[in-house]
Amino acid sequence: MRQKILIFLLIVLTMPSLGQKVEKKFSVGLKFSQNIPTTGLQTKTEEQEFYVKDDFFYTIGIGLNYSISNRLSIISRIDFMKQPLIQKSLHYQGFTVRRRTIVYSDFERKIIQVPFGIRFYLTNKKMKIFSQLGLIKNFDYNHDENLKQHLNGFAGIGIDLKINENYQLDFITEIQNSFGELKYSFLSIGFEIKRFF
Repeated sequence: MRQKILIFLLIVLTMPSLGQKVEKKFSVGLKFSQNIPTTGLQTKTEEQEFYVKDDFFYTIGIGLNYSISNRLSIISRIDFMKQPLIQKSLHYQGFTVRRRTIVYSDFERKIIQVPFGIRFYLTNKKMKIFSQLGLIKNFDYNHDENLKQHLNGFAGIGIDLKINENYQLDFITEIQNSFGELKYSFLSIGFEIKRFF
């Protein structure tokens, strides 16, 4: 249901006037963000659970953007993220009388994210205000089978600050929310410096 709503909002954003054409359509950017967990449980099975630690964690990424007009852009990136978790494992011993032992251990979730979305500019000045939303495909390269690839949704707001004709600095705040069995969300606050071509 949430996926359908997100896709609907993506379509709605493209319905207003697309604005004027721009000369430099492509941009490449470098992004850095600090992430703040907003939910606790990641995933749960009969034998183990993963909980989000309260620690901050970071994301770095390289973006490729295409400006349809001065009002509308397509955004995409490849991000790398390390997310600290607490792993709760249940170990059973004995054959006739089974004893259950609970073991807690730190666990680091390593993720490659591929976001794709739409950015709509609410103002058209040197310092622009924008909103954005889209989907993120996550590829977890952990050994645990319960933390494999899945889908996230994201929505956010931000400010574009034009440095000169070739460079731009973006300040972005967004929320990510997972779909499917993995249950988690976090707030991301960061910046991206972009070079236009």
